Amino acid sequence: MTRFKFRLEALLRLRRQVEDLRLKSLAESQELLRQRQANLDAISADHTSALRDLAHARLGPVNAFRARLLHRHVGSLSASCRAGAAQIEAQNAEVQRRQEQAVEAARERRLLEKLRERRLADASHLAQAQEAALMDEIAQARRRKT
Repeated sequence: MTRFKFRLEALLRLRRQVEDLRLKSLAESQELLRQRQANLDAISADHTSALRDLAHARLGPVNAFRARLLHRHVGSLSASCRAGAAQIEAQNAEVQRRQEQAVEAARERRLLEKLRERRLADASHLAQAQEAALMDEIAQARRRKT
């Protein structure tokens, strides 16, 4: 009996490698998203703190220089928050795109694996049929001898 050989085995290995790369790329993108979210959270906390400081500065004796400085700082942090939110939105889109690529790579790999399983089953059935035919031939040869 001949050993089963899947002709597309190299392609299947390639599909597995592509899937692994896509999953790694997705994980990297998700990590970058997490980092950007943590950065935005830190900026938001600083912004809230600066707003609180600005509110307290207005309650006490007026120090124009300090108030102007706090106001600029709050404006800078507001701009950083907006920029961070835009980066997160873009990164979310990138994560989604990479997730779709990973799903597509997995689908292509599974398709080849199913084809391999079908061909293996076909080869097994063929081998069983050949073995049955050989056994029938041996049985007929014995009957002829007796």
